[in-house]
Amino acid sequence: MKITSIALAAFSLVLLPWLAFGEEQITDRSGRVVEIRQQRGNASYAYDGYRNPIYVGIGIQGGKGTLDYRDQHGVHVGVGGPGTLPWAVRGTWGSK
Repeated sequence: MKITSIALAAFSLVLLPWLAFGEEQITDRSGRVVEIRQQRGNASYAYDGYRNPIYVGIGIQGGKGTLDYRDQHGVHVGVGGPGTLPWAVRGTWGSK
C-alpha cells in the first residue's frame, strides 16, 4: 500500500504539471480554428488548425515578456511580444 501511495505522489508531482498546460484556440469569423497556442514554462507554441507547428516563442531572460520566435525548423524569424508576428509571415512557414 505504501508503494502505491509513493508512486501516486511521484506521478502527481512529476507528470501532472507537465501534462497541464494551457491551450488557447483562435478562430476566424466562421468559427473555424485557425491557430492553437500552448504555454509551457517560458515557451509559447503555436499550431495551425490541424496541429501542424507554426512557431515557437521562447522567453528572453530580462526581456520583460519579449519572445524569440523560431519556426518549426528552429530558424530565427523574429523577436516581439506574444502573437505579434504578422499573418503574412506565419503563412509562409508551413510551406518550407
